[in-house]
Order: sequence, then C-alpha cells, then structure tokens
Amino acid sequence: MVAYRDIWGKGTDSFLQMIYERLVLAKELLSDKGLIYVHIGWFVSHQVKSILDDVFGNTQFLNQVIWKRQAAHSDIGQGSKHLGRLHDVILLYSKSEEFTWNMQYEPYSDDYIAKFYKHIEPKLTVAML
Repeated sequence: MVAYRDIWGKGTDSFLQMIYERLVLAKELLSDKGLIYVHIGWFVSHQVKSILDDVFGNTQFLNQVIWKRQAAHSDIGQGSKHLGRLHDVILLYSKSEEFTWNMQYEPYSDDYIAKFYKHIEPKLTVAML
C-alpha cells in the first residue's frame, strides 16, 4: 500500500498523480451533499489545490484553513536558509452547491471568559436609564 510520507520516493509528479486518482475516487464516493477536507503540507498545497479545482471545480472551493502545528521558531540557527515552517493547509471543497454543514459549537469556559472578555459593557437595566 502506498502512503503519504514527507519524502516521496518517486518524486512530486508521482505523488500528485496518486493524489489525483484518489481525489477522483473520493468525489465519486462522496454524497452529493458532502464536503471534503484535504489536509496537506505547505510544500505541495498549491499544486493539490489546482488538482482539487480540476476534480471538483473551482466554484466548489469553500475555504483554505491554515493549521498552525507548532510554535514560532527560526531554523536559521540550525543551518537552514529559510524561516521556520509552521503550518499545514486544509482545503475545503463541496461536491455540489447543496451541501450539508453541521457547525460545531462549544461554550467558552468561565476561565476563558474572565481572561479574554474583561472589557464588556454592563447590561443596561431600566433603573440605569
């Protein structure tokens, strides 16, 4: 079985061909109201987005989500000639214009509210007017 790894032995072209074939199959299997999330590294995200545009249609592109996977750092001290690579990309596509979206909500904890919502105006009451 072929699996994704950070170093693709047969080169980027063979990786992109493998991704293309799997995305075509995924589209066939996906419900007409379905969404697909493709989590991919920064190195090939632009190429995979082009493939997704081809397979699903660029009008079915809904969003690109940046997934920060580690804290800020600089690899320069380790001999690298680039800034730290800190994120992956999640590309979101729908199969059709009619898709199911189930928004997930979770209430903030009291600690979070106390820390980040300190400057909220008090609610007006009749006595205050």
